Amino acid sequence: DGVLAMLEGRHGEVVTALRQRMLAASNSQQYEEAAQLRDHLRAIEKTVEQQKSVRYKMIDQDVVGIFRQGGEVEVVMLFYRQGKLTARRNYNLNWQTDVAELVAEFLTQFYGRDVPIPDEIVLPLAIESSAALSEWLSERRSRKVRVVVPQRGDRMRLVDLANRNAEEAWQERGRRNEAHRELLEEIKQRLRLQRLPRRMECFDVSTIQGQATVASMAVVQDGEAIPSEYRHYRVKTVVGT
Repeated sequence: DGVLAMLEGRHGEVVTALRQRMLAASNSQQYEEAAQLRDHLRAIEKTVEQQKSVRYKMIDQDVVGIFRQGGEVEVVMLFYRQGKLTARRNYNLNWQTDVAELVAEFLTQFYGRDVPIPDEIVLPLAIESSAALSEWLSERRSRKVRVVVPQRGDRMRLVDLANRNAEEAWQERGRRNEAHRELLEEIKQRLRLQRLPRRMECFDVSTIQGQATVASMAVVQDGEAIPSEYRHYRVKTVVGT
């Protein structure tokens, strides 16, 4: 019911229900559940907090946010369609060049694929190729596409939101990587390995009364499942046990 309410734009109902559940859990001293509900509330509020900010124009916008740390740049794209935030994607890039050049290269690769092109792309910093990018996207879309770098107003607030999303995505990635490292360290100790098992291939073999033997391989790299590396085998040459 909560998911349906969110998809139908009835965010207030979801927030009210979660707050009531959080208060009830807190009053009954179920603090862990209350904390989880609090996190759900924060996530929902972050998602919808800026949805009204561009409704006055009702245009399609892609808003880019960045966060830099060490040799990494986290890029977040917020997709607004007809004034509403509909999706978010984040990408972790190696920072080896000027950040403006990195963003320009990223946008060229991103929009070079078969993706929807919006009316407007809102950037957190100026890039030298903005005019060329606008012209290229306009030709691909057969309609004018603006590339803007706001300094104030509603667009600037959208950029600030995207930048905060980028920082949070980088922090979450760091927490997830740390959890993976701890898990791999535990596996290393339990199996008495000399180094971390960074790549693990797990096989499962099945038969039907000794016939029609098949095998499946699942792959985990640095604690993350890699479905593109999964394999399925029909075993034909094994004789006996």
